[in-house]
Amino acid sequence: ALSVTILSSPWALLDSNKPDQEGPNVFIVEARVTNLGPDPATNLEVSLNYDDAASGWILLDGELPNRSIDTLDVGPGEAYYAYWFAQYPRQIGSSHQYTVTASADGVAPVSTSTNYYDDNLLPQDKTAQTKSYVSAGNSGITAVFSDVVVGAIFSVVIDYDLGNSPQGVQFSPVGNDDFNAASSQLLTAEVTFYNGSITNGLTFNNQLYFATVPQVGGSTAERAEVTYYFLPRTISTLRMCSYAGVEFTTSKYDNEYCDEPAGTVIIIDFEQSISLTKKASSPAVLQNETLIYTIHYTNQGPSNLALTWIWDQIDDALVTVLTDTIEPPNNQSESTDSLIAWNIGGVPAPPDPSSSGAVTVTVLVDGQETDIPDGTEIVNQAFVGFNLDGLPSEPAFTSTITTTVLAPSVELTKSDGLNSVEPGAAVTYTLNAINSGSA
Repeated sequence: ALSVTILSSPWALLDSNKPDQEGPNVFIVEARVTNLGPDPATNLEVSLNYDDAASGWILLDGELPNRSIDTLDVGPGEAYYAYWFAQYPRQIGSSHQYTVTASADGVAPVSTSTNYYDDNLLPQDKTAQTKSYVSAGNSGITAVFSDVVVGAIFSVVIDYDLGNSPQGVQFSPVGNDDFNAASSQLLTAEVTFYNGSITNGLTFNNQLYFATVPQVGGSTAERAEVTYYFLPRTISTLRMCSYAGVEFTTSKYDNEYCDEPAGTVIIIDFEQSISLTKKASSPAVLQNETLIYTIHYTNQGPSNLALTWIWDQIDDALVTVLTDTIEPPNNQSESTDSLIAWNIGGVPAPPDPSSSGAVTVTVLVDGQETDIPDGTEIVNQAFVGFNLDGLPSEPAFTSTITTTVLAPSVELTKSDGLNSVEPGAAVTYTLNAINSGSA
């Protein structure tokens, strides 16, 4: 059995003075999925039913509602955390219900719309509500990479002054609705609370909302350091405006939110480091012959790459995959008759010998028992991408190769060489066959 818990903030933060113009309108939807046993859950799927376009509650552009992993082991320590970037309307007091559903092979789907932190604060049957915050808090970006390699996990570290005796707090790495959600995936987050001169903080993993700010050294924490870990998935330039919403008698958020002169706008350039080369065993082929496709990949450095996928798009109208030739074994749950997917995982930087590798597959050019015309091109595309949750929706890099089918193209003509013939006379017909094809 599976258990699903919504761990998002119940409050969607809006500026108290100009909610329709200033301040954030993006927050993190977070869900935890736990396998209650007795066996590991395979092909876990987690989906978010969030969008209500008419009222302005929608996933951020480029964000996908579905998440998946191959296996979730039994026990609370093996929980899977899913994060989504979601927008909300710029109208204070707007409430919304969204639902998270988890399913796996042989396991009944389980859903919830209940916010774990809703202690009768929200309207009945609602999961979140927009709330007014005053722009008066303080924050500072303490560490971020300016140049990031696609596929290499990077972190953003932000320090927040929570003020004296804060009651509750929520954190979000993104509040700006022009954030490119397709290009970068939030993997996990770590929050460490500090107090005064105490250097040993109290750390929480995979938790971005705190209904009650914890105590450190016997009194309520006054500072928090938040580390966000991202996976860059495609070449792009990322713009991030993070924030914290702190609960007092009057709720507050960063007074320099998304302020470029103040240095609170994070700009990150994603660079390409992996190369992909697709080769075929022959530039031309006859029908009913085989083709061997080889995809070479290389991490050119300097960073180790993570969560790497390679997939090969096959034209299954022209060829049939010989599944026993796939090397290394492909990911069955993400593969189809026309797509072969390999979950490569980590690819270290050079000089590690594993910084380069290859995958191969053999196909039979059979035309699915239909004659293939001479000169037909078999177009084959290979892709590399990066994603935690199954096959990436967008590739980081593509390589294409074309093979030409050689086939006969025969024209038959028949002639008797006569203009007329007498009754009873013998007639001899001549058949001519002209092959203008390539085989």
